[in-house]
Formats: sequence, structure tokens, C-alpha cells
Amino acid sequence: MNIFKKSTIIFITLCLIFFCGCEHSEPIEDLAVIMGFGYDIEKKSKPKNITAMEFITVEKKDEASSDYFVGKGTSIYNAIENYKSKQEKPFSYGSELVYIISEERAKLGMEDLAYDLLSYPDVNINAKTIICKGECKDYFSLKLKSGSASEKLSNLIKFENEEHFFSECYKVNDFLCMYYQQGRQLYLPYVEIIKKNFQVTGVAIFNNNKFYKKIPIEEAKLMNILRNSGGTGIIGIYSDDPFKYLEMEGESNLKVKVSTKNHKLNYDISISVSGDLRIDTLYGKELSKKQILKIEKKLEDKFKKDLDKEVKKIQNVYGFDCLDLSKYALAEYGRNSGYDSDEYFSNAKINIDVKVKIESTGRTYKGTAKN
Repeated sequence: MNIFKKSTIIFITLCLIFFCGCEHSEPIEDLAVIMGFGYDIEKKSKPKNITAMEFITVEKKDEASSDYFVGKGTSIYNAIENYKSKQEKPFSYGSELVYIISEERAKLGMEDLAYDLLSYPDVNINAKTIICKGECKDYFSLKLKSGSASEKLSNLIKFENEEHFFSECYKVNDFLCMYYQQGRQLYLPYVEIIKKNFQVTGVAIFNNNKFYKKIPIEEAKLMNILRNSGGTGIIGIYSDDPFKYLEMEGESNLKVKVSTKNHKLNYDISISVSGDLRIDTLYGKELSKKQILKIEKKLEDKFKKDLDKEVKKIQNVYGFDCLDLSKYALAEYGRNSGYDSDEYFSNAKINIDVKVKIESTGRTYKGTAKN
């Protein structure tokens, strides 16, 4: 190939990059970039959909500011049209960090919300999804010391798996899987505004894709470890003296086996927690290996007792599978087996085995134990 042909090819390629690659694009100064989106409801004789949206705009170089709009309408997109009429700049989708769904909106069902998130091609499937107490606009309008509300909420959920054995799976993509996959129920972090700050105060559980109730954080901790694998949290042994206790921080691992006997489901749940001893004012001395084994056994017995009690509560009081156990039965026996019904779950025998392993006693005991 001669030099003329090479130059021609390079010239055409550069033209395609510089002139075609930016077609239908706008300078960022002319756009409102969406950071967060909220679904809410106004309860009247005919409920109205309310959508709230936080966005950032760039007026000058290196100068960005956030604001929010609220739209009302008979449907989701009717509400979106309403707030678009208030904004002088076109919206840029795909950069959303969080999708907030109010508790009141979630009580009415999630069908149109799930369809919107599934069908709209520009939705950021990695954005976090949460349930909130109160109105979505209150979260976007909260005055923070730094950053946008959407950024704060996204980071809050992103790092929540480091406490209370939460999962990492609360993105839009995970939400859609929970909604559409047979044998599963929606299960999302529940956020409130407390003392002008965002806080995860529990989880929202759903029955037939409608909000059922908020589970407080201590009970949610037990649900999380029964549902999830890979989360971290604190377990401990406590005494009547509030300053005498032992706590370890560990990572959980979950395994589930399913079988049937006399037309009833049997779930064998194996939970292991391994981690480091963080505080020990209960024993107050260097621990031998024999003592550590005794502590592990005590932690196992206490944790198993708490988990057994929680399972019975879920089966007898809630009466539906908010632990996602039915998916294991369907995987084993087929989608048409009917084993995802509330009746099968409530009557199932659920056996829990807990193993605790203290890997380190920390710097206090130099990370080792005497024989």
C-alpha cells in the first residue's frame, strides 16, 4: 500500500471519529445530568404518581451544582413530562447513582416500576435501589456538607455489606432479578433521615411484590445471614454487666441443600462465620486454644438459637418466603413443581447448622493463643 492510500485511510478514519462520533451529542454545559431518581405517590381518590429527580448542571468550567425537580401525573411518564416542562435544559440519563422508592409507593405494587427499569435502555443498571421512609423529595432536598444526596445514598448502600451481614446485591440489575425470577421476593435496604443524615435502619420485605413491612436492623441482621453469603458483621457473647462482653467480627458463608420427605420440603442451611476477636472484656486474659474452642461453641449455640427463633417467626408469623429458599427447591425439582408456594414454605422443615471460627485474637494477644 503506497503512502497516498495510507494517508487517505487515516484521514477518513479521523473524520469519522471527530465528525460522526459526536453526532446528536450536547456539551455538558447544556445538559442536566441525572444523579438520582425517586418514585412516590400522592394518595387521593385517584392516586397520582410523583417522580422526584436530583440532577447536576455545569454552568462554568469546574463549577457544578445539584438541584431537584418534582413531577406529578397519572402515570410515571406523565409525571416525568410534568417536571421536564420546568427544566430549561435537556436531561442526560445513564449516570444515575440511586433509585429511591417510597414506602407508600411500594405498598401499591412494583409492576410499573420494574417495567420502567427493565424497558428503558438508558437506565444505569448499576445504580442502587432502596426503600425510604417519607417522601423521596425530602432525600434529594436535604442539605449536606458535601456531595450530592444521590452520591451519599449510593455510597451508604455500597459499603453497607461491611456491617449487619448485608449483601452487595441491591443494584437495579439485582432488583430486576429479584422481581422477575420465580421463587424470589424483593428484599431491599430501608433508609430513613435521622438527625439530618441518611441511615440504613433495616430492610424492606415484600410479599407478591408489594411492600409488606420494615424489618428493624437487629432482626434484619439475622435475615441477612440466612439469605446472603459474603457479608460481614458482629456476633458476640454478652453478660448482665454491659461492660463485660466478647465480640468477633466475621464474614459469613451460606450453603443450602434441599430435599423432600412425606411431601414436605427439608432445607439444610449451613452457615459459617470466620473472623477476628475484636473485644474481650468477658474473660480479660490471654486465651488458650482450648478456651477459644469453648468460646466458638458458645457463639455457635447462641447464634443458632437466634436463627432458629427467626426462622420460626418468618414461617409462622410472616408466612411467606422472604429468605429466597424457594429458589433452591425450584432449581432442584423444576419450575412447575409448585414448591415456591407459601404453603410449602410455611410447612417446610428448616435445619440450621452454625460453625464459628476465630482466626485471630488480635494484637492484644499477639494474634496467637497458648496451648
